[in-house]
Amino acid sequence: YRSIPIIADPYVDRDFGSGALKITPAHDPADYELARRHSLPFMEVIGRDGAMTGVAGGRYVGMDRFEARKQVWMDLESSGLSLKKEAHVNRVPRSQRGGEVIEPLVSQQWFLKMEPLAAPALQALEDGRIRIQPARFEKIYRGWLGNIKDWCLSRQLWWGHRIPVWHVVEGGIVGREGGFNENDIDKKSNESHLPILPSYFVAVDEEDAKQQAVAAGYPMSVSLEQDPDVLDTWFSSGLWPFSALGWNGGWNGEEAVSMERGIEEGAVIRNANNMIQNRSKGLKSKTDLDRFFPATVLETGHDILFFWVARMIMMSMALAPLPPSEPSLPPLPSSLSSPLSSSSALATPSTLTSRNGPVPFAHVYLHGLVRDEKGRKMSKSLGNVLDPLEVISECGTDALRFTLATGTAPGQDMNLSKERLLAGRNFTTKIWNAGRFIQFQLENLSDGDFDALAESADFSPSSPSVSTLTALPLMERWLLSRLHQTIDAVSDRHLQLDFNGAGVLTYNFFWDDLADWAIEASKERFNIRSRVESGSEGEVKMAEAEAEAEAAADVTRRVLVYAFKESLRLLHPFMPYVTEEIWQAMPRRMGGVVSPSFSSSLSSSSSSSSSSSSPPNVFSSRGYEDKDLGLHGVVMANDGGDGQHRNHHQAKVPCTSSPFADESSLMLSRWPQRGGQVDEEAIALFGSLQSLVRSLRNARAEFGVETTRRIEGAVVRVVRVAQTENGT
Repeated sequence: YRSIPIIADPYVDRDFGSGALKITPAHDPADYELARRHSLPFMEVIGRDGAMTGVAGGRYVGMDRFEARKQVWMDLESSGLSLKKEAHVNRVPRSQRGGEVIEPLVSQQWFLKMEPLAAPALQALEDGRIRIQPARFEKIYRGWLGNIKDWCLSRQLWWGHRIPVWHVVEGGIVGREGGFNENDIDKKSNESHLPILPSYFVAVDEEDAKQQAVAAGYPMSVSLEQDPDVLDTWFSSGLWPFSALGWNGGWNGEEAVSMERGIEEGAVIRNANNMIQNRSKGLKSKTDLDRFFPATVLETGHDILFFWVARMIMMSMALAPLPPSEPSLPPLPSSLSSPLSSSSALATPSTLTSRNGPVPFAHVYLHGLVRDEKGRKMSKSLGNVLDPLEVISECGTDALRFTLATGTAPGQDMNLSKERLLAGRNFTTKIWNAGRFIQFQLENLSDGDFDALAESADFSPSSPSVSTLTALPLMERWLLSRLHQTIDAVSDRHLQLDFNGAGVLTYNFFWDDLADWAIEASKERFNIRSRVESGSEGEVKMAEAEAEAEAAADVTRRVLVYAFKESLRLLHPFMPYVTEEIWQAMPRRMGGVVSPSFSSSLSSSSSSSSSSSSPPNVFSSRGYEDKDLGLHGVVMANDGGDGQHRNHHQAKVPCTSSPFADESSLMLSRWPQRGGQVDEEAIALFGSLQSLVRSLRNARAEFGVETTRRIEGAVVRVVRVAQTENGT
């Protein structure tokens, strides 16, 4: 029998149960910390095989842990020592793979002292050298680094970076198989007058370890063996910003980082200095480090902000070599809301260094996790993983990309469902059909009209045509105003790294304003024959009416082409394949002839399309440079789902005229210009017209009027007259 000490500690909740708490310091993290505070012994009751050890005593030795727990209670009952039995809900850790209950055990591991590393990384955030978006995660970053604990580095695995420690061999590896205690740290010679010799050395390699051992007093014949453990994967990952660029151990500092070993019962912790030494060997590839380190933006999931991001920052500031000295540049901006033309929107690498060492990147963008439609994490065990290849086959790469990029606010998790992906596919079809409509309006133009359109379909702020904005009809003024508003708003969202907001704004403009209103309204204007026949009688009047209708249609066509072209630029970051396909497919004049290969590409459907209004399988299109063709510089190769490789380019003839010929490829084209004119009056007037049309549509549906039936309507203007004091 053994006496059990009774201690007092505020950790115990006296109002819970009996008010007393039995602890097992070697098998519970909370009990371990409590025992350390009171210098209690750490006795292993459960062995590594899950059976009770000799410390358990008597009949329990060798018994399975679960069976032993049942037997202990039975013995308490049979001896009359039990009072009552209550069920309590407790958090039990389980293996992620097999679901087995995990038993905490005390073991000897390597630890890294983190406070000296965390302080500079925390300061880098405070002085603005690092920004985290969404900004709410900066509080989490501060909390983690401000309350950081020493990091357990070692793992008992077969793969990974080996612990850079070499033990002096005396009947086995010291400190692992033969037990580990205070006497193992500093071994004394048999003769007391000789100095204390260390039992292990932290070194770059075995040769370096042996040199240290000889210098410490061991003979040249000393036998060393490397520690069998490997480093935590996150330690290796934390080195990635510079280790992947040729770094070989060159260190930024005068003293080496210390590695410490946690000892059972907390008796002794000794520094193992010189874990990573500056060997003065230089760098394997200075060019790569100079070009790519430090970086500017890191994008990753919010769940590994501490595990990976914070550790990369700490590792870089402690270990990475300083870049060559350069003239000081302006400090990092306080926000990302500056215009796209501003050169300070993102910090350049040369602004990222400090006396504490270089930070690996200036901006951290954190995205959310993709979960299933019920909000559960996707995993093989749950069987709720959506195969992206199957999604691409059914909905397309663009639909998947757009859904993931715009499905949730920055940093928020997304519940991904098939319905959301199908909505993305429908949007792709909407873009495709709008492209076919624009193409149809271009391919039937005469040579002169085509050339004139190519020169005048530009209403950007730098275009001469912008001065005519106020002279345009209401619908055209409204569309251009809404487009320019969208360009400014989307540009701001991109600068703020709000890709969800940028995508939603682009989607709303394209679907609601351009496709549902502008294109639908333009169909009546392009139906010139109907307008002329219903407008005038007589050949002269008919000719005048036709000329007037043609002129109005030309204005609408120019505005639509410009709006569609700028919309493709806004959509391209989210949906690169279908937008590039449409851009390349637009008619172009090739040596005086409108290219037929372009004019037929959007109207033709592939074998995988259900109808001609659906886009072909362009989702796996490959863009590559075709220098021999000499056309736009980029060829979009599309197998269309039928295995037939097709190129849009058919002849080596330079493109001489096209509204889409200002850039060789949409991928290489300019971003839409900000600051376009906005007519607030046109937006308000057209908004009233939209409300009127919606009311008429609702009335038609309410009274069951067929959508194909044309009925007469009247607009009544109600004028409210204010009454004066004299009654007039």
